Amino acid sequence: MAKKILLAGMLVMVLAFGMTMAGCKIDADPNAGNPENNNNNGENNTGGNNNSGGDNTGNVNFTGDTALNGIWVCDDMVSGEKKGTRELNFNNGIYIYSYSETLYEKGIYTTNAGKITMTTTDLHGDYLELEESRWYSKNEILEIYGASEGSDDFFAPKKIGYSVTGNELNIGQVYTKK
Repeated sequence: MAKKILLAGMLVMVLAFGMTMAGCKIDADPNAGNPENNNNNGENNTGGNNNSGGDNTGNVNFTGDTALNGIWVCDDMVSGEKKGTRELNFNNGIYIYSYSETLYEKGIYTTNAGKITMTTTDLHGDYLELEESRWYSKNEILEIYGASEGSDDFFAPKKIGYSVTGNELNIGQVYTKK
């Protein structure tokens, strides 16, 4: 039972991330992430092209939006008070997400027409509060916690609109390039 409660808690965290990191500055532009209304006039190849991502071994054949490459940060603000810092690290089809220096998840991503599709491949032991501080694959997670309804949701692709303008990434909330 405790394993299912922890798995449900992890699902809540992943879904919160999938809903584009609430707490960061929200872009008031309703067209942000829409390539037809992109205000960077093609700079940085924002919106990307069809591409292939990689796998969790680091094998990548990435031909997408390289403007995403780098580390992007966003302060997590609650009632005007900073609670932590969200960090997205994109590198040619592989991403890592962390919160206040705790590694959470890594995976692969592709871009196409102003949309990014992120697929989680691993969750980190520090986030899961496991003894070993390392990355755990989907199969390892399911072995540790057991399969339950919704457990595949952690690893399901998440498609989000985005745009890059200068040193700002709008992925529902605005991140600044580090």
